[in-house]
Amino acid sequence: MKRCVLLLVASLFLGGLAEAGQKKFAIVVGNNRAHRADVETLRYADDDALAMHKILLEAGVHSSVLTSLDSDSMKMNPKTNVDGPPTWRALNQVLEKTFGQMNKVKEEGEHLEFYFFFSGHGDVQQGEGFVVLEDKRLLRTTLFEKILKKSPADRNHVFVDACKSYFLAFEKGKKASRKPAPTNFSSVYEQQKSNTGFVLSTNTARDSHEWERYQAGVFSHQLRSGLRGGADVNLDKQVSYEELAAFLQTANKAVANPAYRPAFTVVPPKEGGVRDSVLDWTDNKSVISANMPELGHLYVENAKGVRLLDWHATGKQDLTLHVPSNELLFVRTADGKKEYRLRVEIPESNQNNEILHLSNVSSSIPTIRRRGALHLAFESLFKTPFGKKQLSLFEWEQGQEDIEFPYLNRYSADYETKDKTQFKQRLKKMSGVSTIAMGAVGVGAHLLSYNESRVASDASHRDKTDAQVKVSRLNKVATLGYSLALVSASVWLTTSIWPKSKAEHVVITGLGSKSTDLGLAVRTTF
Repeated sequence: MKRCVLLLVASLFLGGLAEAGQKKFAIVVGNNRAHRADVETLRYADDDALAMHKILLEAGVHSSVLTSLDSDSMKMNPKTNVDGPPTWRALNQVLEKTFGQMNKVKEEGEHLEFYFFFSGHGDVQQGEGFVVLEDKRLLRTTLFEKILKKSPADRNHVFVDACKSYFLAFEKGKKASRKPAPTNFSSVYEQQKSNTGFVLSTNTARDSHEWERYQAGVFSHQLRSGLRGGADVNLDKQVSYEELAAFLQTANKAVANPAYRPAFTVVPPKEGGVRDSVLDWTDNKSVISANMPELGHLYVENAKGVRLLDWHATGKQDLTLHVPSNELLFVRTADGKKEYRLRVEIPESNQNNEILHLSNVSSSIPTIRRRGALHLAFESLFKTPFGKKQLSLFEWEQGQEDIEFPYLNRYSADYETKDKTQFKQRLKKMSGVSTIAMGAVGVGAHLLSYNESRVASDASHRDKTDAQVKVSRLNKVATLGYSLALVSASVWLTTSIWPKSKAEHVVITGLGSKSTDLGLAVRTTF
């Protein structure tokens, strides 16, 4: 190995965060339970909630978590205290307490950030999206009116990993269309959209997936990987909406089957735009500085086997990955051929962010059970390297004009448009060929009929009778040929003047002015 540099940059937690001076607040909810008997209970929604809760705490956010841990999660986290079950009653109480603390901080003139994360089941009823709590459904209307509208924060960030999560933020529009603003409470949304960003696991009525290899929801794990620094290509210790979107797009790019390819939605706050920060790590406690592109796809696990993040850097791309301090960590290659063991011991006197080198290197081949097409599809996650080039390409694809509206993941939304376009082109070609062929048949039959009539004029009575039969048959063929040619010509003319698809680029950079299929998603009508 020509180049293998793995450095550890560590610093201490800056003591306890004073509640009155806290600027960032979060409420994290995870619920495994389903809302119907025919819907399977989830395995990792509670784990996703705990993992997001821990990330936010490490980033200096005052976070409260509501979840009911299953037996496996309790064994893995015996000392973890939750703030309550994932019920509306508990959520309402935590909201009241959190917003009360935020209002006190706001009186001091501080800039406030509020994070709301949910993992669990989701669905749509009568056009309105909802997610499932243990005691009731959290409707889209409730999210906006009871949570976002009442939030004292200058900036809200909403993360949702659930089936059909798109409709928790946006209205279910008419067929072949999506509306960027929910009309049934548009006044509420208009008040909130300027300072609220959304990161959602789906872009339409799609399902979200769990994967036992991650022991998490696929989207939640990718989200955490990006937030922990996998998306921070400019190394400013802040993950922007644009960086996160480009990271998610690249992580899923190699999954060939669109049915299995995770499809996400990212909506930056209108006020801050695409480069607005999703999560700020400037008071970071522990950082792995990594530059090992020759090893390809890498991931970090802790001593309990919990997968913290995945990344796949390009070329000379440096990354600063934010990990828990004072824990035994393992950096492993995705193919299982190499393992790097990091025992991080940070003394209280270490206040100078000293660079610590890799303390131990060993190799092992972990055994992981593989089964099913879905699992084989997920093998392609993070196959495409991510770095500055990918971010630049992402920016170029989207354009930077008229930054205003959200974007959806291209790779699961545009294939339907491409299929329609290809169908129209094939129909036009086939109708053109058919017009020429049927026209030729009609003209040929007509000429033969004319020639038969001319020859029969000087023939005997019997020959004239036979000729009239032939002429009659040829005339029928000619008529049929002309008719089919006329129908084909009508189809060809229709497809020729058929207006082109109206592609609306609902992209992170806004409703761009470029009409190109390079946008992440399209809304197409013919």
